[in-house]
Amino acid sequence: MVVSVLSVRLGLSQGAAISLFPIAILSLTSERLTQTINEDGFAEGIKRTVITFLVAAFCYAIISQKQLQLMVVAYPELLLLNIAANLVLGSWHGLRFTEWIRFKPLLNT
Repeated sequence: MVVSVLSVRLGLSQGAAISLFPIAILSLTSERLTQTINEDGFAEGIKRTVITFLVAAFCYAIISQKQLQLMVVAYPELLLLNIAANLVLGSWHGLRFTEWIRFKPLLNT
């Protein structure tokens, strides 16, 4: 954030182009990491943070595909499929995949 503010004041266009959105996301992630460490321990906090960054990297790899970007620009109604998927996943009340694995011995009896 300091680099962005100083770049604007010094008139440096490259430094001023730094987006503040990733900085906000990282600050929220670090706050959540601190809260998790306090509540559940250091190992759990690091585990959740690593998983968060892996999911973010996976999403970035998908979203940065030029073919996908061109398809969404050409057919914006495809975003409705994304909304529908989010609604279905957000209202899911069944067992999660990890719960199927965890409780498999109980389900087989």
